[in-house]
Amino acid sequence: MAAASGDGLSVRLLRVRVVMVPVQKKSKCAKRKRRSHHSLTPANLVTCPKCVNLRRSHTACSVCGLVNHRLMLDLSGEKS
Repeated sequence: MAAASGDGLSVRLLRVRVVMVPVQKKSKCAKRKRRSHHSLTPANLVTCPKCVNLRRSHTACSVCGLVNHRLMLDLSGEKS
């Protein structure tokens, strides 16, 4: 085999791809501790005081439009 010149060798070395590999395997315990905050929380549902349907708290009722005891939204869909 012929001796490679210094320039050709450095060009070949620059074209090598570097792959990021973890140094050590994450244990099941460490992996699950890290993911402990990824769970979903159920929606907080309350009953509407006017129509007794379930709705999310601090939102308007989709059936009757009640937001709180003093404010109601118009759900008729007619534009004036």
